[in-house]
Amino acid sequence: MLIKRGYICVASLDDGDNVFFGKGASVHEAYSDIRLSDLSFFETKSEARSVSRILACQAEFSNVFCGRICLKIAETYEEIESFEQKKWAQFVVIARNFVGPDLVGRWAKNTAAWSVQGGNSLRHNGMRPFTKHWKALDCMMQTCRQQDGQERSFMAIYSFSRLV
Repeated sequence: MLIKRGYICVASLDDGDNVFFGKGASVHEAYSDIRLSDLSFFETKSEARSVSRILACQAEFSNVFCGRICLKIAETYEEIESFEQKKWAQFVVIARNFVGPDLVGRWAKNTAAWSVQGGNSLRHNGMRPFTKHWKALDCMMQTCRQQDGQERSFMAIYSFSRLV
């Protein structure tokens, strides 16, 4: 099982969508959209808070906050099955889209980006992960099927806590 943890900045756009910022994709960038940096998170709270102050000054964002994120990513089918025993857990599917890896959670009304696959990007659905293992599994299977096996999708136990 692969465990990725760290801190991200969440910046809300006027249309209600969110952009998740983490560590920059190159040494010349202090931060970037986590889809562009292959899900790279900030290592410290101070890094995240520093970037949140920069983002808060940008007119395109109506709200900016930081949080601690943890993804426990299943790398085998046995690990995916073991997640079913975690009744308290929240799940996301990590699926590649046209930009990079995206975190997919529950389907939300009035959103279409991933609706065919049984879920929506957390960027579009108000950061709502799956609460039922079988729904996340179904979404992961649909994602794999629709990409004709060209891209792998992963299931992960997801936790996010907002920093105060």
